Amino acid sequence: MIEIVRQDFGSDAANSVARRLVMPAHRAGGQAQFLERPVPAAHQSAVAPLLDKMRTELQKCWTLERMAAECNMSLRTFVRRFTEATGVPPGEWLVNERIEAVKRLLVLRRHTIDEITTAVGMGSADTLRHHFRKRTGVSP
Repeated sequence: MIEIVRQDFGSDAANSVARRLVMPAHRAGGQAQFLERPVPAAHQSAVAPLLDKMRTELQKCWTLERMAAECNMSLRTFVRRFTEATGVPPGEWLVNERIEAVKRLLVLRRHTIDEITTAVGMGSADTLRHHFRKRTGVSP
């Protein structure tokens, strides 16, 4: 089924469907497969709109205070609810999402590392390389 979606609508649509079905998308060849991670369902309703907004605006500066304000919560409550919903603290989640965006952009091979760094809000190419290597075990 996922292969049919990929053929008809492209790899982005297939990855989105695979993420919703919580199954890996097919990737031909021996290259490592980078998959999008699903968001855990438990307790996500309070922060789900924020997660969607942050994914579409990764290049922006997301401080804890801004995230908490977006959810109309105190800082302590926000951090607790966010961690319950995602399984990781907000800063770690944001870096993970930025790395996932880097993976998608690298697969396209249309952008330089500096362009990708700006697009995902990593600050500098060195920071991007550090976090990418730390989370994937390979350099971008």
